[in-house]
Amino acid sequence: MSGKSLLYYGFPESIREQSIVITNRLYMTEMAYNVSQLIHVVSVDVSKFNHDQKKVYDNVLNSADSNSGQLFFLDAVGRTGKSFLINLLLDKVRTGKILQR
Repeated sequence: MSGKSLLYYGFPESIREQSIVITNRLYMTEMAYNVSQLIHVVSVDVSKFNHDQKKVYDNVLNSADSNSGQLFFLDAVGRTGKSFLINLLLDKVRTGKILQR
């Protein structure tokens, strides 16, 4: 922006301290999970998967384990368990034990 301040363009000046506080709060929220509870939830809820959900779950975790960098696209009609699957994958990642299934 040619070295001009945000104020010059009619925007408020950013306050660095605010962004640091927001970043720290988001980080702390993300790190505040009860890991032992998540491990329990994952172990219980994986058994609720249907065959296709389990296959996707295993493929995604195997890709992460092998660091293969695969890209997955999950598409299905409504009410087929996509959110359940994605949330459980996120819970698995949040346990920090993605490599130790």
